[in-house]
Amino acid sequence: MGTFTNAADYGIFSLLPPIIAMLFVITTHEVLFSLFVGILAGAFIYEHFNIYNTMKTAFDTIITGISKDPGKLNILIFLALLGALVVILTMSGGAKAYGDWAAKKIKNKSKAQLITCFLGLVFSIDDYFHFLASSVIMKPVTQKHKVSNAKLAYLLDATAAPLCVIMPISSWSAAIISMFAENGIQNSMGLFIRTIPYNFYSIFTIVLVLIFSVNKFEFGKMAKLELAAANQTKPSDNAKDEETPATIEGLPINEHGKAIYMILPIVILVVATFFCMLKTGNFFGGNVSLFRALETSNVGESLVIGSFLALVSAFLLLVPKRIVGFRNFMAGIIAGVKTMLVAFLILILAWAMGCICSPDYLNTGAFLKATLSSAIPMQLFPIVMFAISCVLSFATGTSWGTFGIFIPLVITLCSGMPERILIISISATLAGSVFGDHVSPISDTTVLAATGAGCNYLEHVYSQMPYAITAASVSCTGYLIAGFCSNVLLIWSLCFILLVLLIAAAKYITNKKAANANL
Repeated sequence: MGTFTNAADYGIFSLLPPIIAMLFVITTHEVLFSLFVGILAGAFIYEHFNIYNTMKTAFDTIITGISKDPGKLNILIFLALLGALVVILTMSGGAKAYGDWAAKKIKNKSKAQLITCFLGLVFSIDDYFHFLASSVIMKPVTQKHKVSNAKLAYLLDATAAPLCVIMPISSWSAAIISMFAENGIQNSMGLFIRTIPYNFYSIFTIVLVLIFSVNKFEFGKMAKLELAAANQTKPSDNAKDEETPATIEGLPINEHGKAIYMILPIVILVVATFFCMLKTGNFFGGNVSLFRALETSNVGESLVIGSFLALVSAFLLLVPKRIVGFRNFMAGIIAGVKTMLVAFLILILAWAMGCICSPDYLNTGAFLKATLSSAIPMQLFPIVMFAISCVLSFATGTSWGTFGIFIPLVITLCSGMPERILIISISATLAGSVFGDHVSPISDTTVLAATGAGCNYLEHVYSQMPYAITAASVSCTGYLIAGFCSNVLLIWSLCFILLVLLIAAAKYITNKKAANANL
């Protein structure tokens, strides 16, 4: 056991675990390895450089990080069930069937893009689910209406993480809420709901997607790619039109599926989870408001029950009719759980990192609070956290790894400050994590969006970058104002005005370049 008893004893050394983790993530791009190295470094310091005790403490924090809150097991079970459900529903052929139907019903380019955005909302329970299902559904439709593959990739990417991170029922919210609880937040769901209006990057990204779905104007590299698609020419040698794969995780996809095979289990998932949240929040058993019930609900338990019922409904819907064979269904469950392995490990190591930095060990937050609370005015905390999160998530390509490192620090740093600063700073951390992950060329979501759309992933990065930077610029302004102003409507109004001005400026520059090119 360590010989020091408080943060002052460890001093600046208490900062080393998260710093080492960040440096290793940036240099190796391996978040799991980097988090574990950070945990080892923390244990090494805590055990006063004793090698054997270091290893023991490192693994003790991993165990403690989970066992300290049994509700975390619910989160892991939910992710496993969700991974299984994603694979099973894809195997059913329901997504492809819906895409074939939509191709006949959607009559123009704007509607094709808007439906893609709408599917982001429907599949916001998980970003991977969104990429898998929406790309299968919409690619034939967008190709029919001459939407470039790069634009489809942008629509998929911009409606994945930005929506998942602000939806109360999603794998993202489950992970974030569990991190809140791990770091002493009593009403985790309530805090998460309060962060949503301040998640400027996610919300303005969605606003931009809607604007550029109904407006024919594009700028940057996207404008050239959209023009090439309209003229039915190849925009580059890197673009490719891939056939929809006939398998997922090596398992066959039913070629004669129906849309109901996908829609019904998802509806059951959402409805059952919402009902269980109300139930665990005592909405039906006492004089409790809807909002209060959602705030105090057992989210992990509700997500587990909802996803289990959705998986059961998928079994009853698909297996008796032999839409998916019994053996393939079981294989799909195993394959789906495997797809969540990285998410499991990130969460477990993030919890362990929070544990080694907690008051029980290095008490990193206390040192940071004592040092930074006087160095940085609390009004600037939100914009500083947004900027740091943007840089780290871009460099590492992971949003989960980024907010897994920063959420514990932000909660501790903001203790004793007005609750509004805590809420905005956490929102800024989440928003910055999503931005960096959204535009990073090494992000798995970037690769998934590009692959699903049949677009070269670097072409996807370059074409969506101007749109992402526009949303990030507006977000920076929002967090700067929010640090000093408590009027949410005023903040939103000023940010929206800035967004309109930036779009107008981009349109003016694009039109001027086009005019000069035609001279």
